[in-house]
Amino acid sequence: MAAYPELMKALEPLVKYACDNELTDDQTAQLVQAATSIGKVVKSVPAVCDKRGQLPVIKQGKICDMIKEWCARTSEPFVSFEYFPPKTEDGVKKLHKCIAEMAKQQPLFMDFTWGAGGATSELTLQLSIKSQELHKVMVNMHLTCTNQEKEKCDFGLQGARGAGICNIVALRGDPPKGQARWEATEGGFSCALDLVKYMSANYGNYFSIQVAGYPEGHPDRIKPVTDLGRDMTASEKMRVVDVDGVLHVCSDADFEVELTYLKEKIDAGGNVIITQLFYDFDVFETFVSQCRARGIAVRQMT
Repeated sequence: MAAYPELMKALEPLVKYACDNELTDDQTAQLVQAATSIGKVVKSVPAVCDKRGQLPVIKQGKICDMIKEWCARTSEPFVSFEYFPPKTEDGVKKLHKCIAEMAKQQPLFMDFTWGAGGATSELTLQLSIKSQELHKVMVNMHLTCTNQEKEKCDFGLQGARGAGICNIVALRGDPPKGQARWEATEGGFSCALDLVKYMSANYGNYFSIQVAGYPEGHPDRIKPVTDLGRDMTASEKMRVVDVDGVLHVCSDADFEVELTYLKEKIDAGGNVIITQLFYDFDVFETFVSQCRARGIAVRQMT
């Protein structure tokens, strides 16, 4: 019964009445019968539990190493959570309460996003440092590199390393709000590959570098099917997506460009691939096979 505080609170008036008043034998019997019935109902409600059963305790550190150890010790899936930095101090407090509750599910790591153009850089770093320390879950900090100076990337990387954060998601990033397309900043980086190369050259192998993969093609390369000027191939039909009622697809030629670029990111130091959201598992399975055929052997997760 202690596991159901709401139920106990609802029963308080009844218990108080029983304590404050002398009940007849019939009233006492009815109260006992009611309590017994409630107890049976409570016992019939399945407890909230993790269906994965007993999980291995993994040595905390770089995500590439943690995933390797996890997969070697269990066939059960691991979980992770992603959070966007709140805009207010009250929001941050609520987020920490949320993380504390979600951490009971033993996530392998948790992500914090990095605002376009470094808009949330300081807050993302502060949240990442505080959360890893407070919740004892490894942080996978996002870092975008476009629309911002190289110094802002170093601010994030140096701050993360100084606080023991060894996991970074290296991303190009979206354009800031109100800007239609992203732009390379003078003295900055032009793409995620530049950031991966920079991290490898200047930070060695301290970080597990996570890079993005796109099973359906990068959004910039997903265009209206009518632009093809021909019938779709079988592989294109598998990747086709509906955008506001209009069919779009990343052409086979553009998809080859994407795979080549992904291979370059891995060869430059990428350790793990995190894919864009998709709804068709066959698309992901095909994507993994295509990556393997090109010598991309690192772990991939959705």
